[in-house]
Amino acid sequence: MSTPENNAPAPQHLPGPHKSPRQIYRETMARRQMRIFSIIIVFLLAALALAALTLTGIIPTPFGNEFSKKIDYAEMGDTPCPTEDARPVSVAGAQLQVLNASSVSGLAGSVAGTLEEMGYGIALVDNASDPFMGNVQLDVGPASVDLAYTIARYFEAPVRIKLRELPIGTVSITLGEGFQGLLPADDLTALATSTSRLQPLRECLPVDPKSVPETQQSGGQQSGPQSGSQSGEGAQSE
Repeated sequence: MSTPENNAPAPQHLPGPHKSPRQIYRETMARRQMRIFSIIIVFLLAALALAALTLTGIIPTPFGNEFSKKIDYAEMGDTPCPTEDARPVSVAGAQLQVLNASSVSGLAGSVAGTLEEMGYGIALVDNASDPFMGNVQLDVGPASVDLAYTIARYFEAPVRIKLRELPIGTVSITLGEGFQGLLPADDLTALATSTSRLQPLRECLPVDPKSVPETQQSGGQQSGPQSGSQSGEGAQSE
């Protein structure tokens, strides 16, 4: 025996409302705009992610580094860096001022005598006008920074190097209350002919190339080749 459900007619799908050409055009344009907006959003998200990776340094900037990078050069009173790959400078033409800021009488004369025996010219030996409690400070003009680093190797650490208005080839050496002395004679002899690279101080800043003559930018004169003592290579910061 059949039931009413089995005899019920199958459901029929009623046709949807008829769309006018204008409605069809609007729907097509809406779908097209949605695709365009989706592409734009994806592009913006990708650009934002790339910018974030670039700012954090994960991805290097492919261009513009040389134009946007600001270089801080050493000013008067700052610690200058030696020239790139600098080697010890010859004693020829060097004029040293040795100043005693310690309470030890005759200290400047003793140090000046040792440096003079090494071939350096001594322009002045005197007492310092200002007190200095440190070990050794070398004041030098921008064109003779490599010379100052060459001389700094002769002293026990720590040694300071400061940029001052001084003539080319002149280095002013101030011996402070905490003076530790020169290196042993054997080390001084080895360093006098060493060509090992000069080691910059940690806090140094590069010297503006405009303040250095072209003949000095190439590293200047160097001493003859001979191995030096490792204990005295490079000045150490205070």
